[in-house]
Parts: sequence; C-alpha cells; structure tokens
Amino acid sequence: MSEPVTLQIADQVYDGWTAVSISRSIETIAGVFDLTLTDRWPGQTTARPIRAGEPCQVLIGQDIVITGHIDDARPSFGDGRHSVRASGRDATGDLVDCSAENSGGEWKDQTLTRICEILCEPFGMTVSADTDVGKPFASFALNEGETVFEAIERACRMRAVLPISDGRGGVHLVRAENAPRISDILKTGPDGNILAGGGGASMKDRFSKITVKGQSQGGDLTSPEDNAEPVAQAVDPGVGRYRPLTVLAEDQGDAAAFKDRARWEASVRRARGRKANVTVQGWRRPGGALWQPPATVAVDIPELGLATDMLISAVAFTLDQAGSRTELTLAPAKAFELIALAQDDEVDAGW
Repeated sequence: MSEPVTLQIADQVYDGWTAVSISRSIETIAGVFDLTLTDRWPGQTTARPIRAGEPCQVLIGQDIVITGHIDDARPSFGDGRHSVRASGRDATGDLVDCSAENSGGEWKDQTLTRICEILCEPFGMTVSADTDVGKPFASFALNEGETVFEAIERACRMRAVLPISDGRGGVHLVRAENAPRISDILKTGPDGNILAGGGGASMKDRFSKITVKGQSQGGDLTSPEDNAEPVAQAVDPGVGRYRPLTVLAEDQGDAAAFKDRARWEASVRRARGRKANVTVQGWRRPGGALWQPPATVAVDIPELGLATDMLISAVAFTLDQAGSRTELTLAPAKAFELIALAQDDEVDAGW
C-alpha cells in the first residue's frame, strides 16, 4: 500500500487523493505539488471545499515536503464522481511572482545572507545557509522592475550559491559541493532498484570560453582604468570548437569575483547539459528517509556507461494507477561547484 500523502489546510486534513505529483529541485526556489482528491470521505455527509489562496502544507507520512499556498483549486463531477484537483507551490513561489519593493533598494557592505533576509522580510520568510556565502557585497542594488527572486538569484550567482526552498516556508542557501553523501546505490539489473531511466548530453548551451565583464567600485589603490571594466574568463575544455560567450556581471566586483563568476557559469552550463533521469519504486530510500536533493549517491548504470558518484539535483514523487514512484534527476557529482574545469571527467565518455 502506498504511503499516505496529506494536504493540510488549517485544521482540515485532506487525504482522499487519487493521484499525486510533488517536485523539488535545487534549480528552482519553490517546490510544486499537484493533487487530485475526492471531496468526500466515507462516513462524511458534507464536502470540505479547497479554496485557491489558502495556506497549506503537504506531507508524505510525517515528513513535511511543501509549506506554501494553494494556487489553483478545480472541482469537477461526473458519472457519480466528485473530485477536486489542487495545485500549488512553496511559499517561496511568491518571491518568483512578486516585485522587489524594498525602500531604498541599495545596500552596502552586506553579506548575501543578509541581503536575502532583507528581501524576504516583507513576506515573513526566514533565510538560512549551510555554506560559506562569501565576502560581503561592497554594494548591491535592485534593478527596476525585477522580482524578488531575480534579485536573490542575481546575488547568489555572484557568490556561486543556490537559493532553494527549505520546505518549511523559508529560503535555504546551499552549494552542491556541500551536499550530503548517502549510502544507497542506484543500479540496474536483477538486484537493482532502478525501474527505468535515460540520459544524454547536450552541447547547445555550453561554450568553449566564457568572459565575464563588469564594473568595480574601486578604491584608493586602484586606477579609474582598473575600475572601469574588470574582465575574467573561464574555459570549458569539453567544448571542442570555438564557441565564445560574454556575460555582463550582475553586480559590481573585482577581477577575482568575476573569475569565480566565469567558472561558475561554465560549471553550471556543463552540468545542465549532462543529466540522467532514473525512476525507483516508492518515495523513500532503503533506510526510510525520503529521496531529497541535493545529495551525492553512487550510480551503477551500464546502459548509460555510468559507474560513478552523481548528484541528485531534483526529485519528483508521483502516485497513479501504477503505484508510487520517484524520478531522480542526476547530474555530474561536481555539478554546480565553483571549480576550475581542468578536464572533462568520465561522465562524457558514458554519454
């Protein structure tokens, strides 16, 4: 029997679902859910309607996976059936939708964490970090018309950090290189746990050379020429032909900061171009914990030429007539790291 999934709204608990889809990823700041539920349960005589806009939590067993709001509620009926489809996101979805309206809109000598806290305060959201967020910004200013998430993501790119939801209604700042390693092995074959999978590589968004340009606030020991346009470059050796890309830095910085920014850009583009997707039965690892990103796991998939560690960058929990399953998105273990791309690793050979 599948593990219970519940949608909790205030003191009401809804658990008459017929289908479930819940997704979380380190590349998005908000998890999403889509549930199909019956609107009455055995022994009940009245419906308990689900209304768009209501705050809610989604739980798998006793584990809270989404804390946010109902975006859409769609009741339906026919052939003696009554059901409602409810979908929504983490509370951090508001950061994606809403404009940044902070008074002043510019901060000096503030850390990434503090800037994110200031941007999230009007929404009542907390910000946490389990990684070094780098040195304070000499100056960080909002761009006219940008959303809160666009401002947060722009600041995070300058510090090679990923903003994700903590599942409890707040923002969590992470680096993939700090992802916990789990003891499980994902493998195919008679004694394996992979039901299906696939993978591939794409070169469409990878470039042989990435140049980052911007401006520096400068100081007493730097010349106007040095401050005008610091430039840094990173090379992706996995791209065999001439493919240059120039990126304008999201904020002011020095040559060292722009060098990190260029390496980050190359690393992320490389990771996004080389992924695998595998499906396993159920929603939990053998030890009982839910599959969650980010995590590093050993992979043995001869069909894709993979026998290495990989990063779980996204998970999607589903329930339908075929039962409960989890689809895991896997990226190279060093994906999203702030590293010099000295050489392509063995994953390219498999794909």
